[in-house]
Amino acid sequence: RRAQAVVAERQQTMAAAPDRHFPRADWRHCDGASTFWMKVPDGVVARALAASAAARGVLVESGARYFHKDPTRDDYVRLSVSSIVSNRIED
Repeated sequence: RRAQAVVAERQQTMAAAPDRHFPRADWRHCDGASTFWMKVPDGVVARALAASAAARGVLVESGARYFHKDPTRDDYVRLSVSSIVSNRIED
């Protein structure tokens, strides 16, 4: 139960963050899932965005590896809340 409560708190914190930081972004999240997906704007390569974010200490993952039918697709980033404490999500 403790783990569920912790993940639920992180999900709630993360669900509020996109509207503040990326108000025009297209976000996807399924209730109960520990990941959030953001479609990157046209012309942005998700792998490059993930590398740039990592250089600033923000861990996001290119969604390219999850599109098995089209491995060239690189227009989403994946953010996970399972390994980050809630107060770091806003950072």
